[in-house]
Amino acid sequence: MFEQNYQCSANFKLKDIIHCGETWKKYKHIVNNMPKEEETIKAISLLCVNILEPVQLEFNKIILTYGFASYDLTKKIKNRIYPKLDQHSGYEKNKNSEYICKRLGQAVDFYIPGKNSKNIAKWISLNTPFDRLYFYGEDRPIHVSIGPENKKQIILMRKYDNKKYIPKIIKNFD
Repeated sequence: MFEQNYQCSANFKLKDIIHCGETWKKYKHIVNNMPKEEETIKAISLLCVNILEPVQLEFNKIILTYGFASYDLTKKIKNRIYPKLDQHSGYEKNKNSEYICKRLGQAVDFYIPGKNSKNIAKWISLNTPFDRLYFYGEDRPIHVSIGPENKKQIILMRKYDNKKYIPKIIKNFD
């Protein structure tokens, strides 16, 4: 099917999206994080073309912190994720042949060194066809997805109790 060197867009290969994140780096020798579904590859390419490329062109080199997550990889991640909602699994299915995330699409988390994440998130909200954008703070990575709905939903993640976040849907960053 597809290989890791598959060119998803001008500056991003499939391996850039599937080989990022601390959990993948920790378990890369025992977990296969290659997508199984062709629709996942298409969603990754759409994400790269419609969001990552324009952002990188506007701001600078993107540092990916979390990309695609296979069913096996998500089982290794403790805390901080919600596979049923976060879209990192694309169109992949669980052991019961059901979509891991019914929202479908694809998500990625990233930051740009030396840039304020709020400025980047605001630019994404005004200039790209995203589905959901989770904003954790000016100095934290941005979570953004593309999907069949492309709802352009912005979720402000407000920190409480020094560990957990409370989501709040907002209209814009003004």
